[in-house]
Amino acid sequence: MKHVYQTMMTACVLTSVGAISASADYWSVTVSQDPVEATEIEAGKQYVFQSAASAKAGSAAYLFGNQFITSTSGFNDKGVFSFEKANEQVNGNEVYYIKCQTGEYVALPGSASFFTKQVERAWKVVVVEVEEKNPEESYDYVEDGKDPVKYKGIDAYIWRAKANNEDLDLQKASYIPTNAAPGELIIASAYPIDAKNKYSQYQFLLSGNNASIGTDYNQNAWILRPAIKLEAREALEAAMREIVPEGKTLEETIKNYRIGSGSGEYDATKHKALVDLWKKAKDVTDGNSNLPEAEIYKIIDELKPTYNAFVTAINPLVPGYYIITNWRGENESGYDGTALYDQGAVKFGANGLSWSGKEKDEVEYYHNDPISYNLAKFVWEVIATDQEGKFYFRNLETGRYIGPQPNYYRNITMTEKPEAAFSIGANADEPGYLTFTSDKLVGNGGIHAQVSGYSTVVWTANAKPSSWHTRTITPEEVKQLMALIAQPKRNVELTGLVEKAKDAIKNGNVYYPLGTDGKKSETALKGDFNELDGIVTSKDQISCPMADPDEGKDINVLFDKDLSSFFHTTWHGGEHAWNAHHFFNFKLNEAVNSIIVKWGERLVGNAASGSPKQVVLWGAKDEAALDKGKVQKVDESGQPIADQYDYDAWKKQGWEPLATGTFDFKTKMLTVDGTENGRKVGFATLAFNEPHKYLRLEIVNRMDNNVSGFVYANELRVYKGEYDKLNSPNSGVPADVMQALEQAIKAAEKELAAKAATEATIENFKKIYDKFRENYPDASRITDVANIIKGRLEKAQEGDGLGYYQNGAKTELQAAHDKAIADLKAITDVKAATVAEINNIVAQLNAALTTFESKLRMPNTGLYMIQSESSNKRVYHNVLAVRNSSTTSNDQVCIAGRQASATTTGEFEDAPDRKQHLDYFWQVEKVDGGYTFRNIFNGLYLSRDDKKKQRAMMLSETPYVFKVEFINFPGAFRFVSTDPTEDNYPYVNADPSSKTIVTWLAAKENDNSAFSFQPVEADQLKEILENGFSYTLAAKEGFQFITLPIDAEFDADENNGNFYTVIGQKADTKDVVLKAVGDKKLKAGQGYVFKPGTQNKGTVTLFTTTKDIKDLKPTNKPTDPVNGLYGTFDFVQLPENNGQFSPDRSKVVLSEQGDKAAPNTGYFGKLPETTENGDLVIPANQIITLIKTGVLAPAHKTKGTFTLSGVRVDDVKNLPAGIYVINGHKVIVK
Repeated sequence: MKHVYQTMMTACVLTSVGAISASADYWSVTVSQDPVEATEIEAGKQYVFQSAASAKAGSAAYLFGNQFITSTSGFNDKGVFSFEKANEQVNGNEVYYIKCQTGEYVALPGSASFFTKQVERAWKVVVVEVEEKNPEESYDYVEDGKDPVKYKGIDAYIWRAKANNEDLDLQKASYIPTNAAPGELIIASAYPIDAKNKYSQYQFLLSGNNASIGTDYNQNAWILRPAIKLEAREALEAAMREIVPEGKTLEETIKNYRIGSGSGEYDATKHKALVDLWKKAKDVTDGNSNLPEAEIYKIIDELKPTYNAFVTAINPLVPGYYIITNWRGENESGYDGTALYDQGAVKFGANGLSWSGKEKDEVEYYHNDPISYNLAKFVWEVIATDQEGKFYFRNLETGRYIGPQPNYYRNITMTEKPEAAFSIGANADEPGYLTFTSDKLVGNGGIHAQVSGYSTVVWTANAKPSSWHTRTITPEEVKQLMALIAQPKRNVELTGLVEKAKDAIKNGNVYYPLGTDGKKSETALKGDFNELDGIVTSKDQISCPMADPDEGKDINVLFDKDLSSFFHTTWHGGEHAWNAHHFFNFKLNEAVNSIIVKWGERLVGNAASGSPKQVVLWGAKDEAALDKGKVQKVDESGQPIADQYDYDAWKKQGWEPLATGTFDFKTKMLTVDGTENGRKVGFATLAFNEPHKYLRLEIVNRMDNNVSGFVYANELRVYKGEYDKLNSPNSGVPADVMQALEQAIKAAEKELAAKAATEATIENFKKIYDKFRENYPDASRITDVANIIKGRLEKAQEGDGLGYYQNGAKTELQAAHDKAIADLKAITDVKAATVAEINNIVAQLNAALTTFESKLRMPNTGLYMIQSESSNKRVYHNVLAVRNSSTTSNDQVCIAGRQASATTTGEFEDAPDRKQHLDYFWQVEKVDGGYTFRNIFNGLYLSRDDKKKQRAMMLSETPYVFKVEFINFPGAFRFVSTDPTEDNYPYVNADPSSKTIVTWLAAKENDNSAFSFQPVEADQLKEILENGFSYTLAAKEGFQFITLPIDAEFDADENNGNFYTVIGQKADTKDVVLKAVGDKKLKAGQGYVFKPGTQNKGTVTLFTTTKDIKDLKPTNKPTDPVNGLYGTFDFVQLPENNGQFSPDRSKVVLSEQGDKAAPNTGYFGKLPETTENGDLVIPANQIITLIKTGVLAPAHKTKGTFTLSGVRVDDVKNLPAGIYVINGHKVIVK
């Protein structure tokens, strides 16, 4: 009996998290023994493979399956390999297969899995010594009439050899120095990638995060040593190390598994069984028990099943109430209990999902907290959905739900209604913890506790901070909490309403800067600093106690009109550190009650990193307060504590907060001669009630990172602000409405002071505030529309083509715009505009814009090529195309039609067959709400998965309507999907790297979302219908399956190739026998075998059977199989023992777990037995015996009814007896 175990693995996932699988014998390796040389390799001998890249890095990583471990003992059969002869040689080297002790082989490159059970699918390799190559090697290749091209590394060696017509053997090449990894070898493919190219590269066994096959010369060397089998006691130690890493105890390993009967807890009985068996094993390994070998093997046999039984015995999280706590609180210092909560329970209007963070901060939770109002915001109701295994999470206090987040690095939001259903699972990498994932989180990721702001983001579900525990809240405790919530909830809501109203009043007051003459300054708000004006003009009126010792010596540079100089607050540590918000003091000649601060970004470096964003203005009555700053801390006896300061002590020494403000940095900086220099000027207005002479501007955070710290500026001006009655929106609000709001604020603040907000006050406040908003004349609405018009007038062009405007349209728009702005000026010259007046101006502008847009020449229903107008060379003038007929995959819509230039490096040109591809043609139809795009080759519509909101586009059987809008670039449009919000990535976009059509969050001018409509002319249609169209093959050589969506004909020649049907399979030779398609006619939906001709270049020319494009009648439903050959129109998950082509397309092999048939290809089911010779035979390794066919393997369950072969059945009321796939589930119809 054999005993195999997995060593040094944290948590292997099989049927459940933490479960560990059993396999065979245990092995070790002696690192002091010399590595095996290439000439010493023996077939059938066991070896351990060490990554030479890890040796170079000073560590030791050993191949274990297709992953790595670091232990030198306790290898099981996954970590021990042998070489099996392939009975052939190449260049004097023996050719081998790499065989794992589990009996599997390393599979051919391109296989679905790293290992295969079939030797026919195994990778042929040679083992050779390393010839070290320099990764920094460079070579300039020069070709007549072309610019030199610089090559580096392996490419330099190749191009130098080509230029000099030299021999080059890359089979032994590696960048890993032999002195850094003594004894290193290369395991390389026996044959080059391109046998016809004497400079072809080879593929290697690579070591990275996982083992793979490829051409990375930094990862392609190995150190091989003989494997040594372990004895029983050593095997037990190794088996125990699989469960408990060396240096840890069982208790430490399973400390996160909470024992109990509650949800998310683990079975106590199974925990005891594991602990008892572990003690028995420990007695053996510690020498306290001398059991016979058979008894030791019995412990080994029981150890993993007992461990697995415990770690998989988690009580599921069922509907109920819970507090959800994070891994950080239990494993990192300085945190409280780290519980999830709704930000809206703490701050009115906030909509993020947060977690309680550090100890003694604003929001705290501890595991032993009693039932109190503070606990309510941490309690979540878990609600079952109509989807099996999916749940909603609703906050007890706010009643809101954890919502979606389609982007990385953004806070997960809360929603009023349930939008995101979550799966609850055990964490594979952090046993004992749960994960919460959703397809409404980007990448189907998990809820992750981010340290920054103690917010939550989407991240890898098995990351440590994505790991959670739960505390069950009983129904009785829920009832207590509900009673405690009411009053605090009203207080929070009323507080938020008051803050919102105050902000609205503040924002409705506009101030303008006064010049030295006491009148409105016309230059202060411009982007230059040519004038030294305002109320702070020299270093005698400004000070900064945290000036940098080097770059802050002379604060007078802020007034020198020299944009190249700048002042910098300290960024040093030690005696120069200031570990709090930095600030500037202003000493004015007279008291003021409003100021406008003008701040210039410095010219060098990242200007935004030192530019202020949010600020607080403080005021003092006494000039002495200007000297107040940090205070050294003292101990309990009153003695100073060295190097410890209270940097905010000044806030209690004569200073009071006056106002808050935000810098905008929207104005372009101008030089002395009025030219732009690429930097910005920021303005902040701060108004307050009581006039002050002594002011302190505290910088709370900065523009680029929202954190406090050093700041810098090249110029600074401070102006006295004057209330602008004509331009302040509040001036246009009726006096009685403003007075009512001010009185409502006072009444609300009185209740809040007593913590006794009432429902009546809240409802009354809402009505009064709504009345204020109804009467608030927001002039920014005019600016918004005017800016849109300005952009149109700048970018739009008049002309006859699609995407151009009718002649005279721009003149009409400009005139309408100028009239509306003149009407506004006539009003604001004498008074502030009212809501009605602003509404009228906005209506005028919108009407003019609507009229203008109606004069844009839009596409009519017809046949088009959709061409990219992007400025990116890799995308420009490529056209929209389809890769296949899949309706479940997100990467089948692409761009094509261009290729690298044959004459100019880095440039591109139209492919010669650009106009010969039916899959480049789209039937565009104008419908209500926009346009639909139907590919004429496969008959499917351009679409996107709005349900999952994934960023890639899809194909659909049903029409999907896109809005088509002018993109502010002549002749170009953008395509907008439904729900055009930024978070939903609404704009169709051509990705330059993948050449896939995706969606993006922005679309402007000639970016990657700019497309034009190129009408398909009659002569172009005639050419393709009469002379044939190009169909792209999966490969230029070897057998391949093809299933076409339309009927077609072909010519069999060496440029094309030939199509075949199946006759059957020979019982003796196992060959699959084919028959050539004699009439040269191919049926839509039927699977065929295609063999390219010797001169084929990757496409086949086919002919339509109709001369009218309307009669193509494409389908995406496969026909019934013909003699066991199945066609496919989508990805089909193959059961084991179906037939498919080997990765090198030379023979038929049996399918294995994980294998799929791609769309528009096919696969073999059970084939008839035949003795015929046919027209062509394909070698096969086994008789294909499986009758069971593949099933659709979509990205999500497909709605509808299908046969097992994937054919959709429309008449579902009269189904014949059989097995069907209905809405993704197998159903037997009798």
